Formats: sequence, C-alpha cells, structure tokens
Amino acid sequence: MASATNLRKSAKRRASTAISLALAASMGLAACGSSDEGKSDATGLTGTCGTVPSKGLKDTSGVIKKLGSEYVSAYDGYPKTVEASPWADWKPSGPGPYTVGLSIQEPNNPYLQTLTTALKEALANAENVGEVKTVQAPLGSTAAQLQQINQLVQEKVDLLVVVPNSPDALAAAADKAAKQNIPTIAFVNVTPSRNVINIAENTYKNAANAAAQMAKNIGGKGKILAVHALPSVSLDKETFAGWRAAWDQCPGITVDDSPIGEFNPPVAKTQVSTYLGSHPQKVAASAQVATMGAAVISAFEQSGRPVPPMVDMSASVGSLAYWKAHKAELKSVAIVDGPKASSEATGRVVALMLAGHGPKVTDLVSSLPVVTGQNLDDYVPAGAKEDDLAPAELPSGSFLPDSYLRKLFN
Repeated sequence: MASATNLRKSAKRRASTAISLALAASMGLAACGSSDEGKSDATGLTGTCGTVPSKGLKDTSGVIKKLGSEYVSAYDGYPKTVEASPWADWKPSGPGPYTVGLSIQEPNNPYLQTLTTALKEALANAENVGEVKTVQAPLGSTAAQLQQINQLVQEKVDLLVVVPNSPDALAAAADKAAKQNIPTIAFVNVTPSRNVINIAENTYKNAANAAAQMAKNIGGKGKILAVHALPSVSLDKETFAGWRAAWDQCPGITVDDSPIGEFNPPVAKTQVSTYLGSHPQKVAASAQVATMGAAVISAFEQSGRPVPPMVDMSASVGSLAYWKAHKAELKSVAIVDGPKASSEATGRVVALMLAGHGPKVTDLVSSLPVVTGQNLDDYVPAGAKEDDLAPAELPSGSFLPDSYLRKLFN
C-alpha cells in the first residue's frame, strides 16, 4: 500500500489536480448536511435498499424521453436542463479537411498532462480534421483563456473544443463564436449556454449506482465513513447527493461525512486517521469523492483497523490495485473516469459534426459502469502498483460509445 512518504511526495502534484477538479465543478446542487443523520436533496425519493430511486430529468428538448429507457436512466438526476441544440442542423462551411481550435489549461499536473495528450490525439485522428490549433492558458486564468479563444475565432477555426477555466465566462465567449457560425464543445466543465455542446458524465447517477451496490454489499446496515473532497464544489455536492439518494433508502445505514480531504491524499489520510483515533466503532464501509482512495486505505492500515470496502469514486490505479490484491475479503465498488476514454468521445463528437450530423440536444451525457469484483480486472492495468496515484482509465470506446452517441445526433 502507498506509504506515508509516497503520499507526502505526491502532495504537491495532487493539490494541482485538486484545483483542476474544483474548476470542473460547474453544475450547482444544494449542499448536503454534515451530521451523522443528515439528508440530501434526494430526501423524499422512494425505493428499496440497494436500488436507485428515480430523480427524473429536466428535458425541455423532449429528445431524451423519446429515445427510451436507456437514455432516461443515463440522464436521471443530471442537474442541468437538457435543451434542443441550436446546432442540430449545422454543417461546416466548404469542403474539408477542417480546422479545430483546442483551448486547454497548461498541463502542470499528471491529470492535465494525460488529458492534453489524449485530446490532441483524439482530435488529430478524427475524420475530416486537417489541423488542430492548440492554445494553453494558465490554470485559473480566465482572462488569458478568453483572449486565446477570441483569437481562434478571429482565425476562423471551424469548431472549438474547450476545457474551460470558468464555465460562466466561456458561455459568453461561446455565444460570440456562435454569431460567427462556430460551435463550441465543452469538455470536463459543463457550461451554461445553449450554444455550447456539453460532453458530460452524470456524476449524481454514477454515485447513486455505486452507493446502491455498496448497500447490497454490506447487507443494508452499518456506519459508512464518507470523505468529502471540498463540500463547496459541485462535484462533491453531486456525489454526496447521489450517495444519499441510495443510502436514504436503507434504514440500517448511517453516514458520517465529517472528514474533508480537499482532493489531497495527505490531508485525506490525516482526516481519516484523526477520525479513527476518536471513533472506535466499526466502520462498515468507506467512500471518497475523488483521487483519495489510496490515502483512505492507508489511514485504516496505519491505524491498525480493518480496511473496509470502499465506494471509490474517480478511482486511482493504486486503489484498484490494492482492491485486486485483497479481492477475497473486500466487496468494494468503484467508478473509473480517467481522461483517455472521454477524450476519445470528444473526437467522435467532432467527427460527427464535421460530417454534417448536428447534435439534437445541448448536453451529451452518460453514466458510467460500476466496477465490482466481477469486472475489476478490466480496469487494473498490468503491473499496477498500489502507490500509483494516476487516474484509472475506462476501456477504450466505453464512454459515450458510438451506438449510444449516434442516436443523439441527426
């Protein structure tokens, strides 16, 4: 398992990733409570323990409901209203190949380094793309990114792909680009503009699906120690809302969400260790919002407490490797959402649009498979080490797969 030394060495690297993840939190939900018995905005949903009660979706387009149960389920609980896309009938001007403008944050941490490489490769390999003009703004520098986007528009790129520093600021820039007949695709951070085509995971549904499986694994009873990342950001809020939606159906489950790990493994380890030192009661399961799985495991080990099964969101290679090594005794669950598969999906969206297929809706959304003991081996790379804090990756083509994506386009 990752040692305290390895975790300290990773602090600076993961803190940068934390900033990036916080910037990705653009979809607001009501914050959930922090007491043992606190309830989320999912209170009132009805279902049985081990199931995910439907929260519904906001679909003014009418498209999602017409596509059937697979899509309704994937969008269930998605916080943003899904609208009819103004780009439904868009086609690129003139013959290809076409130029794509890519605006991304400077890759100053491993997550962004992987994301940048994967996005460039996916776009370069997309059919009908001739050139990818890439600009990189400092992390958090909204003004610099907007200036670069405006320059790409002035250079008359055919389409924009943006990982926004500020989704609200991008909305205004995308509206300006739309006046020049240039669509904007937002990747990672959901942007509140009809003129933006958002490629998004359904964080709420991912969390609810994983939590429901964990409820089954622990027999619907026991204390769950749920580790916040940052309670103020939407990624954290959506994750906890999804967890609560499932666990609120189980009278025998209580949740303590007092530890706050700040997306930072050393902080998470300290928080969990402190909790365990003052709470000798049995922990039936743990849960963490993102990137902190290895630290939570390490805290239990070094406290001399049994490592419980975990709801491991945004799982790392190391936390999955630990689980694989202890699969006989751990009934954990995980959600994997590394940047490679979602970059590939972005390339497929670009290819569809440049081929003249416009998106029917503003938001292209998918929930992710729950990793269980039965499919764990599919997500652990060969030679994986337990101290590897890199994000675990989905199998190629599994996020917004072609068969699913194509029905969202004309």
